[in-house]
Amino acid sequence: MTGQSDKPHTSGMEKRNLVKKVREQRKMSQRRLALLTGIAQSQIGSIERGESWPSIEKAHRIAEALQSTTKRLWPPTPLSQAIVSDSTRQPAA
Repeated sequence: MTGQSDKPHTSGMEKRNLVKKVREQRKMSQRRLALLTGIAQSQIGSIERGESWPSIEKAHRIAEALQSTTKRLWPPTPLSQAIVSDSTRQPAA
C-alpha cells in the first residue's frame, strides 16, 4: 500500500452541482426531468455527473422543472466567487 487514495485526483475545478440530489428529493426520474425540460436524458445524466455544464437557458429550465433555483442547484464555489469578486472591482482612480 502506498497510502494513496483510490479516488481520482481532482484539481478543485470539478463541476459540482446538486441536480441529482434535488431531483431525487422530488422523486423524479431523469426521464421525467428530460421530458419536462426538453433536454436529452443523456445530457441530464452528464450534467448530474459533472461531466458537462448546461447553457444558462437549460440551467433555468432544469431549475424551474425541479421547483428550485440555479443558485441552489449550482452553488457558488470559492473560485467562482473570487472570479466574480475580481470582475466587479472598480478600477483604481
